[in-house]
Amino acid sequence: MYKNDFNEIAIADNDQASATAGNNASKFNIDDTTGIMPIASNPATINTSSMELEEEDGISGLPVLRQEQMDTMLYGLIGKIAKVGAHGKGLHPAPIALAVMTWLSAAVSPRIKIPVGDSLHPARLFSVHVGRSATGGKGDSIALLKKIIAYLDAKYPQLTPMFHAGGLSTREGLALKLHDGFEEKGKEIPPVLDKRLMIVESEFVKLLKLGKNDTNSILAVIRELWDYGGSIQPLTKTTPIRSTKPHISIYGNITPDELKATINVNEIYGGTVNRFLFLFAERLEMVAFPQETQENLVNAMAEDVAEVILWAKATYGTGRDNDCPVVTLAEDAKQLWEQD
Repeated sequence: MYKNDFNEIAIADNDQASATAGNNASKFNIDDTTGIMPIASNPATINTSSMELEEEDGISGLPVLRQEQMDTMLYGLIGKIAKVGAHGKGLHPAPIALAVMTWLSAAVSPRIKIPVGDSLHPARLFSVHVGRSATGGKGDSIALLKKIIAYLDAKYPQLTPMFHAGGLSTREGLALKLHDGFEEKGKEIPPVLDKRLMIVESEFVKLLKLGKNDTNSILAVIRELWDYGGSIQPLTKTTPIRSTKPHISIYGNITPDELKATINVNEIYGGTVNRFLFLFAERLEMVAFPQETQENLVNAMAEDVAEVILWAKATYGTGRDNDCPVVTLAEDAKQLWEQD
């Protein structure tokens, strides 16, 4: 197992918060930049040198986030949600941020794109949280996001993408969920205009195993879905059903042992695995009685998320999708990209 010396995340006393549903999270007595206080005021709080990863767990060679990396990457609205979601629960904030990013990539729609050579790439993220069963905190890392989604579903249902937690299985099932319209028993079924979908695959190993079945083409579908302009074109026994330009994000969970035992060279070099962002992260500490995030703070952060989606999504999914803005990297971002 692992050992570490982690202090609590220092968040301002929520009792002083005056925000209610609909208020901006900045109304809380919190940091101006990230919305909450840094993970720790002591740089030695996250001491990677003291972390011990057992050889038999198969994870001894995996990289561990350093304190300075945590402080740098957890900023803005996503960083705020990640830190709040980890506070008082012993969770690692990085997979919380990953889950939020993955869901947001579906929520903002494919409307805004970034050019890469002759290709246009929308925000579309496939990610996997890697962690051991007892210590990974994989299910808990998406819990706060689910609360934010529930708030938005109730108040702004037109803003949120479909959310499917049953995993992936077949090409036909996906096409039916986001279809272009079809005829069934003489009845015209209207098309799904809003093709945003977030899929949670809590047992990502099952998806990898399905891909090894010669009769199942699900991994090929995933590769097509990641590419902009990809479509799902199965042929059912009764009528052809297809989905043109679906906008899908995928968030999966897997243990290190499952990943090593299941993945093979074909998945690595065949283009499936390199479409996913894998993150290894585990609980920072075991907490006997995890703290629940206060409802008014959840609602305030959800309102901030709603503003982002409203701006990015615009008219997508309404049948009036006229503009497709293209964004480019700022000069300092280009320099950072070139360094890597």
